Amino acid sequence: MSAPILTLEHITKDYPDGDQINHILKDVSFTIQPGEFSAIVGPSGVGKSTLLTIMGALLQPTAGRVTLAGQELATLNRNRQTQIRRESIGFIFQSSELIPYLTVTQQLTFLQKIARHRDQPAAEQLLTQLGLGHRLHSYPAMLSGGEQQRVAIARALINQPALILADEPTASLDAQRGREIVHLIRDAVHEQKRAAVMVTHDERVLDLVDHVWRIEDGQLRQTT
Repeated sequence: MSAPILTLEHITKDYPDGDQINHILKDVSFTIQPGEFSAIVGPSGVGKSTLLTIMGALLQPTAGRVTLAGQELATLNRNRQTQIRRESIGFIFQSSELIPYLTVTQQLTFLQKIARHRDQPAAEQLLTQLGLGHRLHSYPAMLSGGEQQRVAIARALINQPALILADEPTASLDAQRGREIVHLIRDAVHEQKRAAVMVTHDERVLDLVDHVWRIEDGQLRQTT
């Protein structure tokens, strides 16, 4: 078996709340392998997005260990953590967060430039694969909600990350468009041996993932 892309070991996250301590995450452990697509579900306010943020090396846990792409994050300085995040993780958010003054193609080549390997033909090829070949020179305001999320997926994939993290990617879409978006994520995971974790309230798409995890009372358990 290949090495896990992401491992969380005994993660705890606490926040002060006046004189009290709010225990958001309690002894959470999680592992994901290449080619796996997992969803995390649960009521609002139970720590799903907090957990995803920790997975993405954007938030430090109070206790526990996070290992991403073979690197234990706590042992790295901030610059190295930023580099690992940029090279190894693609983020997809609830809203597409596209830059309004960049065309669809430029949304991707801008990220390539940051990663120092700009390749416009590769960007255009990926966009075409995602059904956006006719939108290469369009601006975000000219796109439908589903098209904007497709651009967001392309942006997450363009630098070939090992891990995709998606926070409510179907929230602003109807049922059909939502399933299309999750299908695209699943295809990228299975065909390219990436891994993906999706936080969602949308139970209509759970049949498209490999594993479902539920978080309640700060604890994570696998349900399928």
